[in-house]
Amino acid sequence: MNQIFSDLLKTEGLINPIPIDDFIFDFDSVFPIKAKRGKISFLLPQKREIFAGVGIIDLAKRGFLFPEGIYENREEKKIILPFSLTEALLDTEIRPRYFYYHPKRFPYEFVSSVSKGEIRKLFFNALREIYFWQGIEYQHIWYYPKGFYSAFIFRLDTDFAKAKEIEKTYQILKETKINATWFINAKEHKDLIPFFAELKKEGEDIQLHCFVHNLFPDYQRNYENIKKGKEILEKGGIEVKGFASPFGFFNQSLYSVLTDLDFSFSSEFGLSYDDFPFYPRIKGKEFPVLQIPIHPICFGRLLEAKFEIKEILEYYQNYIDWRYNNFLPIFLYDHPHRVSQFPELFQKIINYAKSKEGIWLTTMAEFAQWWKERERGGEGAFLHTIKADRESFSEGRTLTRKTFYFPFNRAKIKAMRSEISQKINFKARVLFWQINKYLKGRTK
Repeated sequence: MNQIFSDLLKTEGLINPIPIDDFIFDFDSVFPIKAKRGKISFLLPQKREIFAGVGIIDLAKRGFLFPEGIYENREEKKIILPFSLTEALLDTEIRPRYFYYHPKRFPYEFVSSVSKGEIRKLFFNALREIYFWQGIEYQHIWYYPKGFYSAFIFRLDTDFAKAKEIEKTYQILKETKINATWFINAKEHKDLIPFFAELKKEGEDIQLHCFVHNLFPDYQRNYENIKKGKEILEKGGIEVKGFASPFGFFNQSLYSVLTDLDFSFSSEFGLSYDDFPFYPRIKGKEFPVLQIPIHPICFGRLLEAKFEIKEILEYYQNYIDWRYNNFLPIFLYDHPHRVSQFPELFQKIINYAKSKEGIWLTTMAEFAQWWKERERGGEGAFLHTIKADRESFSEGRTLTRKTFYFPFNRAKIKAMRSEISQKINFKARVLFWQINKYLKGRTK
């Protein structure tokens, strides 16, 4: 089996795998159908079951577009993905990406150049289609313990926040009755280590952000920087198992360092965002440090995009609804100086997430521990079965299947892309190639 297929199945916890290579083909496959080849910038999902819950797929990769996305002959059906799964999911490039929303300007962040989370969803939607065609139940280990429908984490990067901003943020957390995951700038906040040690005793999840607020291109400087920060926290009585890179940046040397320093999990939106946790594979090597992706847009990016406070709240409420309705994790982040600046906004966002039925309020350390327990089929793990018309859980619950689609139509996205192109002076001939009326891609 394709190694990438194996990695995907590991994340999904699939119980009854089938020979996927016989049914799903991509750019790396040899398939006797004529296709237009070129560089695909992005793919737009349409309202069909196979694209349920899938948003825009940013690619910027070689690919091809077939006359039909689902190919049938008299004997069998096959699903053809118009790009290389291997190339897309192993990509480690970072570039600015706009996140689509209704106001005139879109928030942006420097993130992974490939929407790995959307590709993962598309792959498993395709896989479920195959199971249904074969008349087989799709069974996998559910993503959350104890029957939760989703999980919520709030991450705080301390960066260069002032002591009073950090203290106020903690008071806001206490009032909201939620524990956050804090990633500490050890050099900037060395004098606050005793305070963070007390926060840990109160249930806060305290981890490392950096010593020097930078990610270096080489192993040695990253090793010295991260090791020094880790030692400062540990001397203060804080055991460190998690890391979040400054600026969300990622490179191969980082994961080599994290492995050598015995970190358990990490979180970089330069590697992936809006995705399930996974173990990165770089140049054929799988690393044992669990990557926990988050949503990369924070208050600051929305303020830069001229969002008003009510629009920021609406943005997060819509995002929470979108993730929750599709049983996806909701992992947000920000900084103490912004949380302390907008306490009411922060509390409204947290309370909105807390209002969702069956949502697990957790931390990154707790979630990482659960995810590894889930891989072993340990305590709290249970089976999720999907049939063509309903879903059921081994603990006895049954759900009628609901389908939620990407909340933007094609015309809206085309208009957005046009506006973005003008803003960044991007000039290129844009061609749309149609796949069976359900999927559109842009090639340059």
